Amino acid sequence: MKIGNTHIYIIACCVTLFASCKSKTTEDDKKGFEVTGFLKNYTSGSISLMELTSGGLIFIDSSEVNRNGEFKLKGTNKEKTFYSIKGAEFSIPVVLDTATKITLEIDINNLTAYKVSGSEDNRVLRELIKTNDSFLDELNAMKERYRTYTSSETMPDSIQKKISAEYYDLSMRQKMAVVRFMDSVPNSIIAFFALDFLVDEQEPTVKYDMWDRMDKKYFPLMPESKYVQTNHRRVEDLRKTEEGRYAPEIVLNNPEGIPIPLSSLRGKYVIIDFWASWCRPCRDENPNTLRLYNKYKKDGLEIYGVSLDSDKESWLKAISDDQLSWIHVSDLLKWNSPVISKYNIDAIPTTILLDKEGKIIAKNLRGKYLENKLDELFN
Repeated sequence: MKIGNTHIYIIACCVTLFASCKSKTTEDDKKGFEVTGFLKNYTSGSISLMELTSGGLIFIDSSEVNRNGEFKLKGTNKEKTFYSIKGAEFSIPVVLDTATKITLEIDINNLTAYKVSGSEDNRVLRELIKTNDSFLDELNAMKERYRTYTSSETMPDSIQKKISAEYYDLSMRQKMAVVRFMDSVPNSIIAFFALDFLVDEQEPTVKYDMWDRMDKKYFPLMPESKYVQTNHRRVEDLRKTEEGRYAPEIVLNNPEGIPIPLSSLRGKYVIIDFWASWCRPCRDENPNTLRLYNKYKKDGLEIYGVSLDSDKESWLKAISDDQLSWIHVSDLLKWNSPVISKYNIDAIPTTILLDKEGKIIAKNLRGKYLENKLDELFN
């Protein structure tokens, strides 16, 4: 992972995880934590310590960097908490307990090689960041390959589809690497930082799978942790659409204004496809979905397309342009549609595969992953 500008992305992602809760006070609270360190080639004068919360970054302390590059930051907390040490040219995550004392060594000219000592938690966190490095390098290389296209308007459809496929494959490999790392960490709060590497709006299924595993592992062990509590509340809400459950009912109108219940499709395998005319990744996936639909509809496959459009003409034009011949429904409420909360949709495209009884058997399969699953079901 590049710890400069690239690392700011990690800090921004982290705020999606964290929320406050009460915890027991111990004698260690009175001691406080301390971060000392040395900055090489740093000329900006001061740095800050910021707590990562659900509402953003909260200022905790600041320190001037003396002429020798030395600094000291301190504060108090009631449990292990994630923070960011921020300077004008860097942003580095750390985890601090009530009486943690760590030392950082940072060279502004070589940010990826920063060192942290004095805490096993931060050693593990450092390893997690290293685990993610190679994938960010791949992503940067991919951007470089396609940098001649200054905007999506100047990019041919074939190139956009190629980029989408490459990014999907890269993100899946990245997630699996982070999953393996999380499984290798024995009962460490760092696993909850690792969850943020999985928060990809294109892959809510992977997110849920990991949130669920983390809840089952950590809620019995450390239920008072604010990170554990936040994850537990989230998973409890999401379990209503987990695999093996009956899909919640949807009754929306088709383009002719006729209500079509999802439950009316019992007896067929059904793909619920949450999409919209304005969603480029959705439109890029449509040709593949159409090919699979034409291949398997005679065997009992149906698609129930739920549009998050707000403009009917745009919705109908996309259906016509992409030659989508399956069932289409919408309330034209976009993100205000009740189906959003019912199915915990936080991004599109989102797909949910149902068996003939209306039970969820897979979520968010696209491309070759969807094709492999359908081949398994029908062949």
